[in-house]
Amino acid sequence: MKLVTLTLENFKGIKAFTLDANGQNANVYGSNGCGKSTLFDAFTWLLFGKNSHDEKDFGIKTLDEQGTVIPRIDHKVTAVIEHDGRQVELSRTYKERWRKQRGAAEAVMVGNTTEYAYGPVGAATPISAGDYAKAINGLIDEKIFKLITDPLYFNERLSWQERRQLLMQLCGDVTDDEIVKANADLEEVLDLAAGRDMETTKKGVRAAIRATNKEKDEIGPRIDECRKGLVDINLAAVDDARIDIKTIPEKIEALRQEKIAKSSMDQKVKAQEELATIKAKIVAMKSARETAYQERMRDLMNKEMEAQKSASEQKEICDGLRAQHAAFRNEIARINEGLEALRNRFREVFSRVYTKTPIDTICPACGQNLPPESIEKAKAAMEEDEADFKRQKAELLKKIREEGKAKKADLEAKQKELTDLEMKSKAADEDLVIRRDFRDEFATRAKLLKVAPPTEEEVRLIQQAMDLKAHMDQPQKDPTLAQYDQEIETLTAKLDAAKTIITAADRNNQLNARISDLLKEEKALSMHLINLERQLYLCEQFVREKTDRLSAKLTEKIPNVNFIMFRPNVTNEGIEECCETSYHGVPYKDLNTGARINVGLEIIKALTAQYDVTASIFIDNAESVVKIVDMPSQIIRLIVSEKDKNLRVEKEI
Repeated sequence: MKLVTLTLENFKGIKAFTLDANGQNANVYGSNGCGKSTLFDAFTWLLFGKNSHDEKDFGIKTLDEQGTVIPRIDHKVTAVIEHDGRQVELSRTYKERWRKQRGAAEAVMVGNTTEYAYGPVGAATPISAGDYAKAINGLIDEKIFKLITDPLYFNERLSWQERRQLLMQLCGDVTDDEIVKANADLEEVLDLAAGRDMETTKKGVRAAIRATNKEKDEIGPRIDECRKGLVDINLAAVDDARIDIKTIPEKIEALRQEKIAKSSMDQKVKAQEELATIKAKIVAMKSARETAYQERMRDLMNKEMEAQKSASEQKEICDGLRAQHAAFRNEIARINEGLEALRNRFREVFSRVYTKTPIDTICPACGQNLPPESIEKAKAAMEEDEADFKRQKAELLKKIREEGKAKKADLEAKQKELTDLEMKSKAADEDLVIRRDFRDEFATRAKLLKVAPPTEEEVRLIQQAMDLKAHMDQPQKDPTLAQYDQEIETLTAKLDAAKTIITAADRNNQLNARISDLLKEEKALSMHLINLERQLYLCEQFVREKTDRLSAKLTEKIPNVNFIMFRPNVTNEGIEECCETSYHGVPYKDLNTGARINVGLEIIKALTAQYDVTASIFIDNAESVVKIVDMPSQIIRLIVSEKDKNLRVEKEI
């Protein structure tokens, strides 16, 4: 689409001016305030009823020197446009409506109206606003027009999300299959994602890494606790103690028999026999207490290990449920956003009301009544326009309702699945807490477990033995018998010491076995952590591969402009989507005006190729550009020239 002529009449202070470009590139010169930018405003207002800044409400009327609107003049823009090899003429006129009331001396202004004309050059005919909008839309879509006529529109008017979406449409997204085909090592990422988006997948892996690190960190203190319970025992001493436990009882019994053989069966001998019997009972009771302690300790440690294994298995289940839960919540949030957008759209469309413009029945020029046929023709045109408006509104509302019903059904299904998943997750978490409580309870009980204190019977026997011993320590008539007692006592003490060593050695063996199990568990967690970190690395590689391929596609479409589509996020956990433009390595926000214009032209060139349509490009402040990018479109350069107090046009041959 090329601009042949553009004529302004009483538009934004310009009384009369014609831009005769004849479909060629043109330079428009003028000092500041002459109306260069007004030409672009006039062109966009002619087509869409808005200025070049996309504003409907702006000053169209011509003002006098005091800033007062000059009444009773029409404000009109007319253009001849070449489209698909043919030329069409179109015009938009903004008029004041004046009415002389019966009995009044003068007519008064009662409002404004807009008239439209469209058709062959020199034969354009008046048409309704609806037909005019359809005709313009047949020439070019409004959104596309803005994108391909204003070099600054893409980078300065669109949000980064809109820019990103547009570039995706321009170059096409990079599919997962493309990435896997380029790097087979990344196929595992698709299985890991299981239909989730990559950001959700990475969050799940990071959560698993944090949980595994926490569980691994808990093992060290438990190993230290076990090591604190170890007793420093010489292995040779343990071997000697085992021999003593086997041989000393026989030696003690032999000494007792010798003593009995050499002594008479007097009261003291009987006391010695009684003492030996009592000591044997005491030793048996003590041994029973220590054996019970060892068996109980072994049982507690086994239960602690079983509980830890059970808790670890349950934790893996909980982690999996959390990852699924996060994925469902993200999906529900996305559906809710879509529903809210549909609701807003429905309210906006529903609130649209056809605005009827009062039909003039009096000629504004002479003040006489218009012919009935002219009034009826105007009424019929308005009714047809209103019927068309209502039909389009009803169709659009129906479409929005149907889309809303589909999204609502999808939302209800997802919410039901999420509710079921939350119940499963809650039950799994409660089960995990119970299993960890069991593990901690067994660990605490093992830590607090001690050899049971002597029973009342054992205390009584110890006291009885002490009393008998005191009695026997009294001077004896036969020193040989006292020697037997001394040897037996020495051997008994040695036997007790041997049993203490064996008890400590057994306790060391149990603790070392527990330490070995904990070290194996720590190693398994370390290997699991390595695998999780590898998965996170693959996810990052997947995103980087996608970024590189996307950038390559964009470079093919727009060779001289770079687009940053991903960047590290503020939490330093991976990357996030964005859309930032740069030119020869310089960010767009740091470019001068000339470079910004050329960047915009490069983008327009790609968009015109994509949409297969061109339109006249208006470049304001064009004097700041030394060399403009070669373009397939017609270019109207608006150049500041201090010497030109009135607009001057030069066509490029």
